[in-house]
Amino acid sequence: MWEAYRSVKANKGAAGVDGQSIEDFEAGLRDNLYKIWSRMSSGTYFPPPVRAVEIPKPHGGGTRMLGVPTVADRIAQTVVALQLEPQTESIFHDDTYGYRPGRSPLDAVAGRRCDHTQLIRRRDGGRKAVQESKRQPAREEFFRQNSDNTFHKAS
Repeated sequence: MWEAYRSVKANKGAAGVDGQSIEDFEAGLRDNLYKIWSRMSSGTYFPPPVRAVEIPKPHGGGTRMLGVPTVADRIAQTVVALQLEPQTESIFHDDTYGYRPGRSPLDAVAGRRCDHTQLIRRRDGGRKAVQESKRQPAREEFFRQNSDNTFHKAS
């Protein structure tokens, strides 16, 4: 519980729907941590709603919604993550990246740990993807370019 609290404190972050900041939580730190532990260990912990905050998209184009959990809920989530990650990390495939420590969507796109795909332009306007892999022979899939420059798999 203390390790989770220290991790949440280090990450800082805004107050959730209850308006309680990390500093407010610290005012009754031992009691607050005990309440979380007691509820989690007895099976009566239920996360409160998250506070919805609109944040601007990084490259313009409007905003997106971000859910901000309460400080207590962030601590509870961290407790669970600290317990489950060591037990479950070994069963994930090496080429999975979502919500895993030390891996990001950019790693997946860059192909740091996954197979490399090359798109080759075809004369008929489609593109051919050639998948190169150490584990599998090369695969070819054909894609057609849409008017908005996205691709769909050709049948």
